[in-house]
Amino acid sequence: MSDLEPSTENMMLELAGEPYVDGDTMAKHLNVVPSTLKNWIKKGAIENHCYIKVGTTYRYRPDATIDSLQQASERQRIEKENAEKAGQMTEQLSFQFD
Repeated sequence: MSDLEPSTENMMLELAGEPYVDGDTMAKHLNVVPSTLKNWIKKGAIENHCYIKVGTTYRYRPDATIDSLQQASERQRIEKENAEKAGQMTEQLSFQFD
């Protein structure tokens, strides 16, 4: 469990035994603005199982959200490394044909 504490401000709630927090609380915990969370959802960095949406209101499972973001960061790092390796291979091939 993360260090988020329940209060009337952050409106922590439990559904099926899982704690959920509102977007403002999750954003503060991650040191971002709430709209960043929505952008991460659109990009797939925050997976569907990490939040619920009722109308325009989002509630986040803190631990699952953090895990999802860490996994997305690792995927992005690997993709960047692979792209750099592919670029290096392309450069090497072009030198061989010159």
